[in-house]
This record gives sequence, C-alpha cells and structure tokens, in this order.
Amino acid sequence: MKSVIQKFAFKPDTRIVRKHQTVSLFYVVQSGGVVLKYGDANEIYMTGDFVDPMSLVTNKASGDIYSIGTTMLIGGTASDIRDYMISSPELLSRALIQAARYFKKRFGRIEANTSVDLDSVISELVGKKQKFVSKYPPILFGEKALYRRGVKFLELKEAEQASVAFAEYLEQFSNSPLARPVRMYFALARILSRAYDSAAEIMMTVLAENSADVVARYIHKVMGVLGLRDTRILFLKGFIEYPEDFFSMLPLEPRVVSLKFEKDQVVLEEEKRADRIAFIVSGKAGIIKKGKEGVFLLSELKRNCSFGEVHALSGSLWDVTLVARSESRVVLVSEEVFLKMVTTKFPRIGLSLLEYILAACSDGSIPVP
Repeated sequence: MKSVIQKFAFKPDTRIVRKHQTVSLFYVVQSGGVVLKYGDANEIYMTGDFVDPMSLVTNKASGDIYSIGTTMLIGGTASDIRDYMISSPELLSRALIQAARYFKKRFGRIEANTSVDLDSVISELVGKKQKFVSKYPPILFGEKALYRRGVKFLELKEAEQASVAFAEYLEQFSNSPLARPVRMYFALARILSRAYDSAAEIMMTVLAENSADVVARYIHKVMGVLGLRDTRILFLKGFIEYPEDFFSMLPLEPRVVSLKFEKDQVVLEEEKRADRIAFIVSGKAGIIKKGKEGVFLLSELKRNCSFGEVHALSGSLWDVTLVARSESRVVLVSEEVFLKMVTTKFPRIGLSLLEYILAACSDGSIPVP
C-alpha cells in the first residue's frame, strides 16, 4: 500500500499533541516550528526536523507539542512516516543525529574513568536477596540454604567462599528460576576476586538468556563496576545486523579505510575519541576492557560484525578496546561516510539503526547512574 503523507497547518501557539497522548500521526516540520514541552525542558524542532522521534518507538507523546508561529507540518501514520524517511535521505540523516543527541543526553553523564562503586552495588543487591527469592522462587530442597550462604559470604566480602557456594549451587540447581540471580551474585563475587574474565563470561551468559528482566537490569549496574558506558547498551539491545550485500559493497566505497590487523593488534583504543565505525570483513576481533589487574575479554566479534555505531554517532569516547583476535581485515568508516551510506544506499539499515537508538533511549530497564 502506498504511504499517505498529509499537510497540516497550525496557527501560532496551537497545542498539537498532549503529553502521554497515544500518537497516531507523526510529523515533520515543513515550515515554521514546534516546541516539545516536558518537565522543565523544551525541545525545539524547525524546518526539516522529525518531531518527537521518541514517540516512534513508544507510541506516546513525550510532552505537550505547540506550534511556534504559523506552522506547516507534514505527517502520517507510523508506517507512512517510516516509508517517507526511507525515501528522504536528509530527513533520515537528521533524525539519526537527533537520536544520537538524545542518547548522549541520557547516557552521557557517565564520564570517562568513572565507574560504579563495587561496595555500594554489593550492598544494594545483598539487600534484595529476599526479593529475588520471591520473584525467582526455588523449586528444590536445599536451594535456598545454599543461596543464602553464598549471599552471606558476598556480604562479608569473602569472595572465594562466595564463589565456591555459588558454583556449588549452579552445579546442583542450574535449571532453577533462582539460578538467574545466583549467576548475577556469582559475577559480583568474581569481580571482588578480580577474576574479571570469569565475571564477564557469567554476565554475557545471563544477558544471552534474557536481556529484559530484573536481573538483566542489575547486571548492567554491575557492568558499571567494570567502567562500561555505551558498550553495555550493546550487550542489552544486541549488536546491529547488516545484510551480506552491505559488507560486499563496503570495501568499494570511497573514503573508507580497509586495514589488515595481525593477532593482538589494537583496532580501536579505550578512552580515545570514537570517530569511526569498525566492520570486520575477515577474521575476528575481541572487545576487551582494561581492569586493575590487566585486560579481560567481554565478547568476540566474527566476520560481518560491526562495532561503534552508537559510540561514533553520539561523539563519545571508547569505553573498551577492540583488538584483532586473529589475522583480520577491518574496514573503518567515519561517521560522515557511514551516515551517507545508511541514508542513501541502505536506508532500511538507517531506519533500523534509528529505532535501535531510540529504543535504547526509551528503555527504562537500563539503569543510568
């Protein structure tokens, strides 16, 4: 069905949408402007801007929207506006930049070299031990006693004894609902022991099973102990996927850099400015984090994987290091070139990326320090 985009004219200071109203029409400013009012903050949209992008994933107006002067908007249903953006590279590019700005506003308070305090996280989660029992009830005799023993050792900062208790629990009761919070506590115990590789592996397992429940929310708080910022969002929302033809065309694009990396060679370095996106076209790369006792592996990226879209678009610093895990070829693409590619040649990828970023910004399950 062909999309239907309509024109709407508004007199000055007209309320167009009410806060929290279910949105049925989505607007782009054609002339004039609108202001989105929420709390004590205002967001102004002028000619060419997509109004209240967050509503595209929440289906609710983020605030009251008023016209500024005589204003002309074009609009349509969610399906209509998506089709319109796919056919309008400039609009899609502006919307992506807007979304990246929202991302930075929400998560940008986490500064470089700042991590969540381990003792405070342990104290908070130990205090919730009974709530986890209620939400993830044990099903077999002996579970609860072993669970409580491990949590008590963790509270006393007896990391090795806690690790032994949690490992014993998981050996016996790995299929129990309570095993999920146990793995979270186990990861904390491994961090306390400075066994960061082990902690990271446990956390990745928990998120792979379910990235949207209460335990996943606290896993992201635990990740803050390791100093993870933007990258933890990727572990919650998943990595962005691209079709095969995107990778086929990538090395042929002008103004991209295709480099060969030997095993253990650094591709992107922690705390440097994120000014490019990495695409693994052959070999594999590891996402590693520097800890007090050295470096540890968080995840591994294989052929036809990417890393850094959200980091680069939001203008942040790398919170991890990307290292070749074998002889690899990596294509490095600047933010400018990437935006042009995903809005002109692969607009459906651009639209998917837009909704990915907006979904992360609107996800209340992601804790923000």
